[in-house]
Amino acid sequence: MSTSTSEIPVGHVTDAASIRALETAYREIHGPEVSVTAGTWSNEAIQPPPSGKTAYRFVVSSEKAHLSLEPGDRVRGGIGAAYEDVDPHPARISPGAEEVWAGDALISNEKLGSLDLSGSGVYFEVITVSTDYPAPKLSLLRNLSDHPGGCAPYYEAFRRETIPPAPTTSGDPVGSNRVNEHTLDMRIDRQPPPTRHHHGTVTGADGRVYNHTETAVVLPRSVYGRPHVGNGGAGHAVIYRDPLNKGSGDSFTVPLTPGSIVVTPSTTERLYGHCFENAFAMLVAIPGFVVPYELIQE
Repeated sequence: MSTSTSEIPVGHVTDAASIRALETAYREIHGPEVSVTAGTWSNEAIQPPPSGKTAYRFVVSSEKAHLSLEPGDRVRGGIGAAYEDVDPHPARISPGAEEVWAGDALISNEKLGSLDLSGSGVYFEVITVSTDYPAPKLSLLRNLSDHPGGCAPYYEAFRRETIPPAPTTSGDPVGSNRVNEHTLDMRIDRQPPPTRHHHGTVTGADGRVYNHTETAVVLPRSVYGRPHVGNGGAGHAVIYRDPLNKGSGDSFTVPLTPGSIVVTPSTTERLYGHCFENAFAMLVAIPGFVVPYELIQE
């Protein structure tokens, strides 16, 4: 296997040059409707994104970080006496704050308002057009349930959906989805092992073809007490260049550390597949997990 990474977007949250390259790559793949960035915050109120847009902020690391909440704010994974059960997300019934951990998702737009954050943190953020997707203001990874499958089909995969796909109608596979995300611990010391697969483009109800990306943002296992991987060594992503014609026979490996960002693109001109091995990561899909994955054959 080659170790070249130049043909797909790869970066790290602390490497400004690689983030600029990622920003360019997203514009080339998704057009002006989608932009990404990575950065830090320190005790600040973050204004909502531009008119008609929604920002999905995925936390990579945090220190003494809290998000201020007001009555009526919806929190996926909000539990306890401070919340009432309102579909689809519990609603805050009293002002207060929730601690923000790595793996949490914070969402802002004109409807949800700004994010008032204390402490400090590092994040990866996707900004795209707003739809009627029922986004919460905050999604708490630590309180979500585990649903093994996809890249991690084994028991206790820690596969948790902070931004799950919203139902779509027949003939419109995209619907209100523009960004979906789930976090999972993809390990080679469990059975069955992580799957080798790819996604295709998706055609909306209006006939428009949406390019697809699935982006892995690697998290530190220690935040959630995830067990170390046995003899598997450091985590990595195996990227398949031509999964339709060559199956798994043409691939290269991308090393991973916490904060690594790896984008697997699927366009009408370029189709890649992937398998993440020994990686605990957020997987961010644009325009969402709205098409089935296809297994890559030997």
